[in-house]
Amino acid sequence: MFVIVIVRVFIFAFVAYTLLKLVQHFRSPKRKLVAAQEHQQFFVVDEKTNIRKNFLLTYKGILFEGEKYSNPNEPESLSITMVLTDPSRLHELQKQDFKLLENHVHDMYPNAPIRWKSPVREFLH
Repeated sequence: MFVIVIVRVFIFAFVAYTLLKLVQHFRSPKRKLVAAQEHQQFFVVDEKTNIRKNFLLTYKGILFEGEKYSNPNEPESLSITMVLTDPSRLHELQKQDFKLLENHVHDMYPNAPIRWKSPVREFLH
């Protein structure tokens, strides 16, 4: 009798653990980012409260990374450097695409200046 109760508790714990992992998987921001990239949709993964952690965004299936920099003397001061993770896909975008991305980033961080790393910087100028 005791063995049956132990087996039932083990089965219940296993089912609960499996359901928890499934929920965590489907709510994962990284999974959503990859899915948005595959479907060429716009999506942002960002922890706004953690200024040390960079944000990722995808647009037209192209992945960008936004590096957040803060001034140690002024914690409210933040600057952002945008990086194209796959420079070989630069030819797929136009200048207005980068302006749209800048507008989205300014919506998230209104006072932060945005700089682009090479080769995007050269493409925009």
